[in-house]
Amino acid sequence: MSSFVRVVRRWPNAGFGSYLLTTIDTVAAILEAGLIPVVDYRHRKSMQLYRTYDGENVWDTFFHQQHSVAEAAECPELTVDFGKRQKVPCLTYYESRSTFQSFVQPREAVDHFATQRINYRIGQGVEYDCIYFRGTDKKNERRPVPFERYDSILDAANGPLVAQTDQQSFIDYVKKRKPDVIIFPELRYSATESPLHQDSSPGFRKGVEAWTVIRILAGARRLYASRSNITTVTNLMRTNPAEHLN
Repeated sequence: MSSFVRVVRRWPNAGFGSYLLTTIDTVAAILEAGLIPVVDYRHRKSMQLYRTYDGENVWDTFFHQQHSVAEAAECPELTVDFGKRQKVPCLTYYESRSTFQSFVQPREAVDHFATQRINYRIGQGVEYDCIYFRGTDKKNERRPVPFERYDSILDAANGPLVAQTDQQSFIDYVKKRKPDVIIFPELRYSATESPLHQDSSPGFRKGVEAWTVIRILAGARRLYASRSNITTVTNLMRTNPAEHLN
């Protein structure tokens, strides 16, 4: 019997962070069982919000994987659904982090887009602090955080401070208190302040912008962030975790 397992999913309406986290949880379980995972987000409606054309394996578009889907074409498949993450109880945070960092390897074009954007707006090799304020997605599931909670961070910032958010009112508040803050307005999730996956931008564009957000947060010297799947992904890439203010 083949040792390959194809990871597929059928639920299309999810954010980029959800796809990454659910995938890595499933991959960790497959590796723990001594099998080889191959991610096949191509059939049915899998990740259709981030694809460019019908039949595209969206995982392969954004990330490298050791084995091709063709190698596992006749092998069993494991279906995973957004919102039903199956965490591996025996894995520690550091083991999960190791699995993530070894398996999630971005394509050159995807990471190049993020690197160029960061170098242009912040500067190459510049240390910066970052505020990530998530105001739209799952906003009814957590206690709202008053903008004033960020005043001490804005006042104490020594050096470049980056703010990344999906909420225009937060941008206005931050810039009024700290005019030199670096804003990534083109990386707001949409003109209507909706989550990125509800935006009308082309699929690949949404994906590379989501990866750029992750890179911005992961590269910050200090990160102050709303709790979200994007923050969880970021913490798997950071040596010091984000400080949550909600």
